[in-house]
Amino acid sequence: MAHELFHSLTWERMAPERRESNALGARAAKSNVRIEQLADNFAAALLMPTASLNALVDPDRAKDADHLADIARQLRVSTDALGWRLRGLGRIDEATRLKLAATRRAESPTSETPKPFSTMFVKELHAALDRGRLTARKAASALGMTLGELADLFKTYELSDPFRS
Repeated sequence: MAHELFHSLTWERMAPERRESNALGARAAKSNVRIEQLADNFAAALLMPTASLNALVDPDRAKDADHLADIARQLRVSTDALGWRLRGLGRIDEATRLKLAATRRAESPTSETPKPFSTMFVKELHAALDRGRLTARKAASALGMTLGELADLFKTYELSDPFRS
């Protein structure tokens, strides 16, 4: 999604070449390749900021593919993407990047899907409903949910259902 965000943000300045067939001219193909490289770099910097990498990568283990694969899992990126990012930053050599790319780890079965909203937001929403400052229907509609889904949202955050007392 971060890659596509780049395209959305730069559409006016870097719209893809229009084409009538699958045969792109050499110049247009080169331009599109460069735009895709920029989108990839944007996504990498957004998902793997240098400050985060500095905090997560143990310099003594920077060539350890297993250590780097664990970091990829923490950042929720592919080992390939992390390898290219670290290589681009000059933090690893090509041999390490290739070892990391070969270390394709499946997502840990114990890893949780992130909750859809911040805890503070859900608590504030809960309080507004509980105090009668907002109707459940308006809240559900604003969030694109049914009333049942709104009730489930509160359960996810271990809060009571404020509109079905």
